[in-house]
Amino acid sequence: RNKNLTFQINCRGRANLIDLNENLSGNLNLSGTIQNELDNSQVSLRLSNLTDGNYSLTQLNLLGTYRNGVFDVRTIQSVIPLFISAEYDMEHNRIQAQLKTEELHPTTILSSSKDKKAFARLKELVAHTDTSFSCDLSTKELDYSSTGRFDIPNELFKGGVVLNYKVAGDENAVSVSRFSAKGANCSADVNLELVFKTLQLSGLAE
Repeated sequence: RNKNLTFQINCRGRANLIDLNENLSGNLNLSGTIQNELDNSQVSLRLSNLTDGNYSLTQLNLLGTYRNGVFDVRTIQSVIPLFISAEYDMEHNRIQAQLKTEELHPTTILSSSKDKKAFARLKELVAHTDTSFSCDLSTKELDYSSTGRFDIPNELFKGGVVLNYKVAGDENAVSVSRFSAKGANCSADVNLELVFKTLQLSGLAE
């Protein structure tokens, strides 16, 4: 007979991180269904009002699933333009992850009760990024890439500046095929490649 476990846990907790000398508190909502043979099991986790007394994380919703030998965790149902996913394929012993933002204002995720002036300067900072990473744990082969743009306001850099970048690489080398900074008071372009084994660096900077 097939059986499964369905559960729901709602609590407010506090944790003391001794090594970091920090106290964390927040709300946790955990629910899900664990199937008898694990396949098609899923767990949802909602963290809200997570704080150390100064910095606060507004909310994070995660969904974890297990299907056909693959563990998967990703953000869900978020009004914040932030997407995070990670998975582990047991058969191929491979992990991969992705982080993506679309017109993300960091202050919509993180706030501070003591550093309000500093955070006010970050209000108009905007991030557009797409980063992916994969690793074969058996062969140690890596593959990673990231593209993005940061709109940095006048409050952080006089005249404002737009940063664009594109980075890709593996376990042998990393290439910065594009890095540019354009603003009222600066202009820079960089194209570089670094070979790890020989530490050979090549490219152009203007």
